[in-house]
Amino acid sequence: MNKFLSVMALLPALSMGQNFQPASASDFPVIGTVPGVFPDTGIADNFCRRDKGKCEAAGNQYKCGVFFLNLPNQKFPIRMLSNMPDVLSRPAVANSEEIRETFGEFKNVKPKSFRFSQSSLGERCQQDRIYNARCSVIMDKVSNTPLDSCTKTIFNDQGRDTIGNILCKHAFSFAGILDPSYRIKIGYHYSLCKSEWTPIISDLNTGAQKEHFEDLCCNYVGGAPTFQRCDGTPTVTTCPQ
Repeated sequence: MNKFLSVMALLPALSMGQNFQPASASDFPVIGTVPGVFPDTGIADNFCRRDKGKCEAAGNQYKCGVFFLNLPNQKFPIRMLSNMPDVLSRPAVANSEEIRETFGEFKNVKPKSFRFSQSSLGERCQQDRIYNARCSVIMDKVSNTPLDSCTKTIFNDQGRDTIGNILCKHAFSFAGILDPSYRIKIGYHYSLCKSEWTPIISDLNTGAQKEHFEDLCCNYVGGAPTFQRCDGTPTVTTCPQ
């Protein structure tokens, strides 16, 4: 079966009045393109629109990012979902003790924590291993949170829907309808002093790259993108309101 199905397949469900709610800006702390019912076909050359570039770190900064790694038919091999510290500009994230707990020992970080003083730039910008490790710690709990969880994270700062459902809306916005068996990989990267986004190495001995512990598979229940586990095991589909 073709892994990338026509978006037109969704039109009958919409015309019959089924209650599909498109992704809204409030669902996503940082997003690589404008969310909507249909995928954006006019994606800018830069996969992140919040900055002039690809949202890499500034020359005096490091960043930790989360990406879709393998969406089909994309101009870029990765698509940004969120990044630290940009997401801390949202009060719902910055002021949430629950979300901050997911940052581990760095739960008290502030945007300025990701910047370096002018006098230390020469040293800090050469310390890739240190900031690889720091981003690995910051993203560790997030990367091990089940996708059918309602836990508040940088993915769902309101906790109104499961992480997987929100990410499936993201995937639909970027790529249209995918076959439910298509396994979407979620990866974690870092950028240091204007460097390109680089996969976080979670195990320096094996060179293993940091990815979410489970893949994302999306079905379309009632015409809405909905998370389902790729192995078919049951999932939580709604969150307490």
